Formats: sequence, structure tokens, C-alpha cells
Amino acid sequence: HCRRVGDDGPEEILLDENELARGHAYHRLGALSVSPGHDLLAYSVDNSGGETFTIRVKDLATGALLPDRIERASWGLVWMADGRTLLYTVPDPALRPHRLKSHVLGTDPSGDRLLLQEDDEAFHLSIWKTRTRTLVFVELDSLTTTETRSLPADDAGRPPAVIQARRREVRYDVTHH
Repeated sequence: HCRRVGDDGPEEILLDENELARGHAYHRLGALSVSPGHDLLAYSVDNSGGETFTIRVKDLATGALLPDRIERASWGLVWMADGRTLLYTVPDPALRPHRLKSHVLGTDPSGDRLLLQEDDEAFHLSIWKTRTRTLVFVELDSLTTTETRSLPADDAGRPPAVIQARRREVRYDVTHH
């Protein structure tokens, strides 16, 4: 996974999956996200095939991994605007993403704050940041029903607010304009 500044800038390798996979019988990248300041890379990998991921953060200036290591995560991962807080999803025993947690870099993941938990087993929880980068959307989705919540990208302490409460057999999509 590479990037370059402009059309003519030198290519910078952000993450070499061949290196990450070395020594493992199985390797899968879950999420890949560059911080708002473009100096850190958060990514998740599954090296067991068990559909749970480990989140790591890489300093892009030095190439060093930060000590933060979040085990047993799902594939969802979003940076908040401060560039020090990550939102991520956590699976239940059936591997259904059902929790949304907040992690501040440099802190023990065992103390990560729970922002939302979806107990209805018919719903999966997913997260993404809007194109405007000002909101994070949390979607709770089943085969026939959707509920979307939002929180400002600069306020990881606020619980996600419901945009439209779920109504049985009503699906919808949300975008920020």
C-alpha cells in the first residue's frame, strides 16, 4: 500500500503486506487508515483465519510501530479529527461486529471506552467517516432494517446520535452534504 504527494512525488510505501504475512500460514488485512495529520497509519490484521483482527499503529516518519496493540477487533476502524483517537468495532462470540469502542493512543486498550453496543443479533455495526471528514457514521444494519447514528469527528466523547430510529423493514442510506 503506497502513496505519493501530487502526481510527481516519490512513492512512499505505507504498508508491505508481504512483510506482514511473512512467517504466517494465513494473513488478511482488515482495515487501513491514515491519520488526519498524515503521520500515522492504523491497520488491522488477521493472521489466524479466525476473523478477528489485531489493530496496530505505525509512525510513518520512522516506520516504527507504536506500542498500542488492540486485540480481538473487527475490521471497522476510523480516526477521529484529533489524530490520537481511534474508533473501532469489536465482534461478539459469533464474530458479528456489535460494539463501538474509542481508543486514545498511548493508553491501555483494556480501558477503552464503549460508545455503543448492539444487542440485537440481527444487526451488524459498521463505521465510516464522511467525505467532509467532519462526521463519523455508525450504521446498524440487518437484512431488512437500517438505523444510522452520527457523531462529530472532533468529539469522541459524545455518544452517537440517532439520525433516524430503526423501523422494521425500512432501509436507508445517509450522506453528509
